[in-house]
Amino acid sequence: MDLVQKAQVLAPPPFARYRIESWVSGQSSHRSRASARLQRAATAQVRRLDLATLGLALPPVIINMKRKRQISGLQSTFPGSLARGEASELLKEVVIMKFANLEISKIDTNKDNPRGIDIPTEDSRLSYLKDSIAKFGVMVPVVVTPHGDRYLLVDGERRYFAAKSVGLDKLPAYIITNDKGDELSSRDLLFRMFQIHHLREQWGPIQQCHALEATYDRVIRRKDIKSLVDVKVQVKAVTDELAAITGIDQRTTFDRVKFLRWPDDVKTPLYHTPSDGSYWYICEIEDKIVIPALCNYPEYFEKVSVNDVRKDLYKKLNVSLERATEVRKVAPFLREALSKTSDKRVVGRILDRLKGDPEMTYADAQEEFHRAFPDILKREPPSPRRLLTDMTNLDDQLGEFDVSSVGKAQHRAKAKPSELLAAARSLSVTLQGVMEQLAGARS
Repeated sequence: MDLVQKAQVLAPPPFARYRIESWVSGQSSHRSRASARLQRAATAQVRRLDLATLGLALPPVIINMKRKRQISGLQSTFPGSLARGEASELLKEVVIMKFANLEISKIDTNKDNPRGIDIPTEDSRLSYLKDSIAKFGVMVPVVVTPHGDRYLLVDGERRYFAAKSVGLDKLPAYIITNDKGDELSSRDLLFRMFQIHHLREQWGPIQQCHALEATYDRVIRRKDIKSLVDVKVQVKAVTDELAAITGIDQRTTFDRVKFLRWPDDVKTPLYHTPSDGSYWYICEIEDKIVIPALCNYPEYFEKVSVNDVRKDLYKKLNVSLERATEVRKVAPFLREALSKTSDKRVVGRILDRLKGDPEMTYADAQEEFHRAFPDILKREPPSPRRLLTDMTNLDDQLGEFDVSSVGKAQHRAKAKPSELLAAARSLSVTLQGVMEQLAGARS
């Protein structure tokens, strides 16, 4: 009977405690030493479970991930999004992991790993890794899953190419399968790839979007998604679905969806040559102009293609745009659903000029909107001192806020959790813009 240990997370970060329950048959010295190691680990409060040590001594390892939190690679990193139930179905699955030295010739790289560069020829850090592997060997095993009679690489592309280039025949690897010993499903594989790469920050935002392309296309073609008429509701449904599939938090997923909604002739070049500046500008356009305009002025898009609007506004990136947050200057006017036909025509004319003239700035458009609709922005901006006082007061109030009071509040004191969450997200985005502007002013 094989030695099996079941590791279950008992406490959230900053320090995760592990309870390891082992059943050992036979009393060989090898097994006794392994059992002692497990007993010591059971009493320690550690940041990670060293699966490399356990895997070498005790294959196979069974990791029971019933705790609804997130596994980053082979370590314990648990954002709260999964505690709310996202990706819970995936986390109920039992994953078998065992250690083996595999022949490199039997391992295939994963085409869905979207680094955006050709690692053997374009990765400047590969040479350092090759030197290390040539001297010390592969110290950290790669992660694979069975794929027919071969293995598909889940994590460790650089180690794979470096080991191959220095002439190694075998590679230490963790083989992960489902509880029946079969390869992981494509859905489960995508989930685990995101856990490995998202939180270790090896995939940037654009690379994550590249990895999500096929899944996003399948989701938006579903009848239940296509039938949603309200744009915001549809975007929310897609966001929820992708968050459940990948396990990343709602806000991050929403940002990825904003980018994924764009046409391929804009996205594809960025997949080959990622640019964070382009990514965030696209997100700002989608969030502050396209989605509000689709919701409040759908008649405008009866004559103008939404992708033409996107691409025309994108042209400003290298012409008249200083920073992506400038887009927010026109956001209040497009969030306002004007009812008069004459007002809608004015909005359409300003949008036509904004998208048609690359030299026209968002500040110029703001001025035109303000002249046409002075009542939308009535308030004078606060003085620096007033803003400092308001932010200090808000900081104090947020520190004193008790989340449990949400369910206890009555009458006019009540607010839905979803409303508070939406307001907090909006505040976070606004604060980020203010911080960027202040940093620029200080420099």
